[in-house]
Amino acid sequence: IDIDVTGTIAVRGPSSAAIGLLSQLVFEEATKSLFEIDITEGAVVTSRDGPAMANATNGGPGIDTIITIAGSVATSVPNGLAIDFQIGEDLLTLLPTADITGGIDLGASDDGLVLAGSSGTTGTLDLDVSPLIGIESYTKTGQGGWILAGDGTGLVGTFDVQAGLLAVNGDLSGMAFDVAAGATLGGTGTVGGLPPIAGGIAPGSNGA
Repeated sequence: IDIDVTGTIAVRGPSSAAIGLLSQLVFEEATKSLFEIDITEGAVVTSRDGPAMANATNGGPGIDTIITIAGSVATSVPNGLAIDFQIGEDLLTLLPTADITGGIDLGASDDGLVLAGSSGTTGTLDLDVSPLIGIESYTKTGQGGWILAGDGTGLVGTFDVQAGLLAVNGDLSGMAFDVAAGATLGGTGTVGGLPPIAGGIAPGSNGA
């Protein structure tokens, strides 16, 4: 099922989600549902009283999602979740124009975050505004740049920097960074470790 959002979806009400996905058991041999969601640049998905995007199961086998966000996804709940996907495997790709207000929780399955973007673009993910929960793989792709700011001390694992610049201006002291040939890791923050790498290291807030 494909969902393309080009305008505004705004809801309010107790625990209401602007985009809510439900997996329901219809047949005994039912398989997982797969949703592909594209929040385009300029689009807005927001909830005043709950997560902007959420999923749930009603006896069904679960939901897998492939999500690409170039627009705005936000909750107005203080310290709340903007994205609350607790079931299934999720792959979330953020493009440089993405603006997330609220936490991102992809649940306990095999879930991944990709920071993407073409040459000449720069995105920022502030972990104080959008803390990350339930993510098992982290990847930076594309020739553009991304800045990671804020407190990411609760994150563990390896960030795979495949291309472009990743500037760590926050505290990711629990994470290692694997930098491929042609890619660059920069920033003024803290990282947990660097295995033998083929790419470049360029300290400074913008990798310079």
